[in-house]
Amino acid sequence: MFNKKLMAVTVAASFIVAAGSAFADDDANTIDINFNGHVTSPTCTLAKQENTVTLGNIEQAKIDGLSVGEATPDEEQRFSLHLSCPNKISANNVTLTLTADQDENTATALKNNAAEDVSASGVGFEIFSEIGENQSKPLSLDGSAVASSDYIERLNNGDDNIAFIVEYAKTASEVTAGDLASKATFSFTYK
Repeated sequence: MFNKKLMAVTVAASFIVAAGSAFADDDANTIDINFNGHVTSPTCTLAKQENTVTLGNIEQAKIDGLSVGEATPDEEQRFSLHLSCPNKISANNVTLTLTADQDENTATALKNNAAEDVSASGVGFEIFSEIGENQSKPLSLDGSAVASSDYIERLNNGDDNIAFIVEYAKTASEVTAGDLASKATFSFTYK
């Protein structure tokens, strides 16, 4: 009988000790986990594509016949940036900029960076935004935004291409034959 009472007291004491330790370490055995997230609206993405546009050879006489700052459609090339966008986008949510080294004499012409020993002089490239059939306008090279009116309607009508034209442009009164090489950086943001 004494053993039954001793055993009952021992078992009861064990439960009290175990319960006490479970309550005492409650904070040590818990952890809070925070979760964060953000839902965004559909976005436009710029497709990676061929990044070299080569114009055909042009006779020096055609460049000589231009006024300084004038471009010629002879040997022009069309190119485009391909976007993947939601069905309708707002002009307030998109920005397209163009940055390039400008010719020192003609602000809308790209600087010719061809190797000096083979470089043409007095001529560069000029980039135009193609805004409609037989309509284009020269683009600024200083990083300012390309007017969304040049492309937003086309994007919203299902054509995911922003169209451009590059032409030869006379940049100085004296022109010499040779190579031309320039680079322009287009940046597209969608918020």
